[in-house]
Amino acid sequence: MLHHHESQTHMINHDNPVVNSSSLDLEASENVVRASTSIDNGLGQQEQIEQQQQEQKNHHSTPSGGHGAAHHSHWGAENITFLVVVGVFQVIFLVLFWVFFDYEHSVTNSTETTLAHLNEEAHADVVHYYKPMLDVGIMVFVGFGFLMTFLRKYGYSAFGLNFFISAFIFQWGILNQAFWRAGVNKGFPITGDQIGVSNPRWMVHFELQDLVEGHFAAASFLVSFGVIIGKVTPLQLTIAGLIHTFFYALNYYIGTWVLKASDIGGSMFIHLFGAVFGLLCSFVLWNKKALKGHPLQSSRYTSDFFSLIGTIFLFLCWPSFNAALSPEGTTQYRAFINTILSLMGSAVASFFCSRLVRGGLFAMEDIQNGTLAGGVAIGAVADFVILPGGALTVGVVSGFISVFGFRFFTPNMRKYLKLHDTCGVFNLHCVPGFIGGVGAIIATGVAAAQRSSYGAVYDKMFANGTHQWGYQFATLAITIGIAIIGGVVAGLVIRWLFPEKSVFNDEAFWEVPEDSLEYESEEEEQAPKKVSTDIELKSVNV
Repeated sequence: MLHHHESQTHMINHDNPVVNSSSLDLEASENVVRASTSIDNGLGQQEQIEQQQQEQKNHHSTPSGGHGAAHHSHWGAENITFLVVVGVFQVIFLVLFWVFFDYEHSVTNSTETTLAHLNEEAHADVVHYYKPMLDVGIMVFVGFGFLMTFLRKYGYSAFGLNFFISAFIFQWGILNQAFWRAGVNKGFPITGDQIGVSNPRWMVHFELQDLVEGHFAAASFLVSFGVIIGKVTPLQLTIAGLIHTFFYALNYYIGTWVLKASDIGGSMFIHLFGAVFGLLCSFVLWNKKALKGHPLQSSRYTSDFFSLIGTIFLFLCWPSFNAALSPEGTTQYRAFINTILSLMGSAVASFFCSRLVRGGLFAMEDIQNGTLAGGVAIGAVADFVILPGGALTVGVVSGFISVFGFRFFTPNMRKYLKLHDTCGVFNLHCVPGFIGGVGAIIATGVAAAQRSSYGAVYDKMFANGTHQWGYQFATLAITIGIAIIGGVVAGLVIRWLFPEKSVFNDEAFWEVPEDSLEYESEEEEQAPKKVSTDIELKSVNV
């Protein structure tokens, strides 16, 4: 409007060269008044915006609104039930660890001779397991945590709930697997005097390997968490974790102890199982808001950057993940080499394919996930003699397939199958995990025809000899079947446990700082810019 008025002033001066000075003064005054009025209106709008923002802050700091103050109460059925469930199970964990667990290398009643032997065994275990276990812990608590922070207003929950549920499932996973193993080995009897009771009882000797398996159990559920993140409450997440870990340990027991399948890096036991479980759980949950496309189910520049940091942590530590439980020096040696080569192949393939299918640009979700597909796919055959070329091929193929899945399958999966996958777990864990399972079937068949490639290690690696490929096939099928059953059960159970109406938003469960730009409201983002007071007035000759 100011520019339109200025053009009219220019036309008057041009058509009437001789103008009464008083009329010019009057017109100039009108210009100033109108400009001043516009400025006042702009400042008034800005003041209203600031006032609304202040009211929102005041609302958040009141007992009724309350996300920003620690001393305000927000008790409800969901969080009370959460405290009861977590508290009860933590007490159960405490009792079970106290009653049934002892150290594997216990020094109780040891002599000088036995102590020296115990020291040698303990040192060997520390050298073999501790460093890979630390890397696996970094992957679980840091890598997965950062990877899930891509959601614009769900960073606290992504990282915080990842932290909580990992520690919780770590304990539950150790208990489940230890008791399955104790059942296979008929327990570990010791005298009652060693534990201060009058009667002897069965004990589980706690090993460093148990720490690795506890992390693996947590990692498998974090894969499932990636499917349902943002759509469940902490209580629902906890219940789903308890159910998942029971079925996970059952499947691990059948595959490892009964069928004696080989899956050193968990392509089937960890990734495929966790992905299928999470997908079926999400399908049963049927969150309409998520299926329609919630406005908060998106990322920001900073949230995507933090997620990429998680990718780098996972990328660097994945070789230890696949080699952590390898029993022999040569097999662990191959697991490190094969995993690194596969990761490098999937990284390059992901960048190449992303630009190919995204119209000449890189897509961050492709890079965050596709680059890791090689680590997932190579897991089942990480310690096999597949040669460096084979490892690199697995990585390149899995990277291509993962990125193609993100570009073409994920959008249609939600549209046609009514299946919502928040983090794209289908493309990072499900498909590459299946590739790893199929690869193990092929590789064990080839190994049966070329036993000399493995030498004396063959019988240790493949307990079923030349029929190992059949047991690998059975394990793959059983893993998918148990995961489907477990996912449906979990989905049905948690569907009725206080479903959260506000999805993908930290404010439902966390105290969120009011001055945080990362969590500013959608209204603040859409607020008009401050009106500039630098208005150029037309100069008037008096």
